[in-house]
Order: sequence, then structure tokens, then C-alpha cells
Amino acid sequence: SSSGRFRTDEASPAAAAASRHFGSLPDCVEFYSYILRQPLVDAGLARQASFHGELSSDEAADTLLQAASRLGPSAAAGLYLFRHSSRGPAFVAVSYIATATQLQQQAVSAADVQHGLLERLPTGAFRLDGALQACPTLAGVAASVPHMLRSPLLAVPFVSAADRVVAVSSSSSSGAAGSHYVSLPVAAS
Repeated sequence: SSSGRFRTDEASPAAAAASRHFGSLPDCVEFYSYILRQPLVDAGLARQASFHGELSSDEAADTLLQAASRLGPSAAAGLYLFRHSSRGPAFVAVSYIATATQLQQQAVSAADVQHGLLERLPTGAFRLDGALQACPTLAGVAASVPHMLRSPLLAVPFVSAADRVVAVSSSSSSGAAGSHYVSLPVAAS
């Protein structure tokens, strides 16, 4: 605020009437540290479609396995997502279904899910597991290793427009890599 004090308004109905005042932004952040697990290094990171934010490696594996159960083993091979790393804000983790998962398997299992680490460089670029080449975006990282990362699992499965709801999946029903969009009209009320 302009007075150098910070005020927060609670969103829950029980706390809606309460607002808290803090002498500084660090005081506010310290008070809410129980829910503010990682600082937002770059708001652009959260806008990248394959970035899922606060997921543990187990939660990422579960998310990928749920998607794989809908897609089938051959389409799920190379399915990936990016997330915050437990190592801190200078790192991003990538979780993916190993591309060795092919038609010979009936289903994808937890053993097929792999995890990698990307270093976030001071320039904002990403470097995968100590590779020499840095990429300016997460999509660039995926493009640099197409044998591992084939199809992103998008973080926002539904996009709403004025007259349509668009469902986004990470691959088409035919198993081809790439994004597939299904647009559904919204019934008039």
C-alpha cells in the first residue's frame, strides 16, 4: 500500500470480515509462510501450459498415470509435465513417462514414470540435468529431447469462452503426439 503497510483480506467466508495489517511485505510473507511454499520467481513460468506448479514427485506420477490410463501405453510414452522442484526456486522438475513404454505393455505403471531436474539460469533459461545447451522456455527444453519428452500434459484442461467450453488433451484419440482440442457448445440458460 502507499502508506508502507500491507493489508490482506481473507477469502474464506469465516474470515471474510477479518483483514490483517502488516508493517512490510516480508512480514506478510512470513505470516503466510505455511501456505507460501515457494516464491514465484517468474510469473511467466506459471503461464506455460505444461507447468503444473506445486506437485510433489508422487503427485506428478499419479497425475501422469491417470492420464496414461485414459490414453493407453503407446500414446502415453513421452507424456510429461513440469513442476516446482523441492530443491528450491532455482530449479524446475520434469516428470515424464519413459518412452520405452510401448505396445508390449498392457498398462503404464509407476515404474515407467521418471523425474528430471532443470536448472533455472540467471538469464531465465533452463538447462536439463547439467546439459551444455540451455533453452529459453520449457517448450524449448522438451523440443531439445524429443526422444524423452513427446507430448505435454497440459495444466489447464478446460478453457471457457463466452459460448463454448474447450477440453484440451495432450494427444489425440489416434495416439498422435501434439495437442488436441474438443470444443463443446454451452447450452443457453
